[in-house]
Amino acid sequence: MTCSNSCNSSAAEKTGIPRDRLAAIARHEDLRGAGSPPVVLGTFYREQLDQQLWPSQATLAADFNVSKAIVTRSIQASLLPPEVIASFGGPCQVSYRTAEIATKLIREVGKDLVTRRALTVPANIAPSKVISILSTGVVQAGNSVELRLSLAANGRHLRIDAPHIDLVVPHLPLLQDLLNALLPSVLPRRR
Repeated sequence: MTCSNSCNSSAAEKTGIPRDRLAAIARHEDLRGAGSPPVVLGTFYREQLDQQLWPSQATLAADFNVSKAIVTRSIQASLLPPEVIASFGGPCQVSYRTAEIATKLIREVGKDLVTRRALTVPANIAPSKVISILSTGVVQAGNSVELRLSLAANGRHLRIDAPHIDLVVPHLPLLQDLLNALLPSVLPRRR
């Protein structure tokens, strides 16, 4: 018994890392090895910070050998309302990109509204359609209008093509608002 305790403490002493941190680092390696989604990783990172095993996201990222951005984006994903996560089909279906878009949408229109809209999302639909429903509150029928955006010949304008453009035209102001709300989450920040 004394031998095993001294063996454990000597491993922690050799590395200079407390035993709880070593256990967390091993658990993190298991999570990453299993391909855990951002929501799961973010929950794990938050738990470590809440337990004060690491003083900051930066030191946690360094010890886990991941970027600070991954830690921040994972935590952001884990903070999405459970209803929003479920609307995508659960934690395994929430990518960093969809989490970022959903977070931006929550900031723009409010957590309560996005959460209510999430409850209307049908099961097993594509993430892009989930984002559409969270953005508009409209559940589209199976034969919805698909848009194709392309750059016009002059290189300065966007062109919108749709099989039934007449259905789209009355909603151009809403389409513009949606694009303006979502673009900042996909465009690089200007400095």
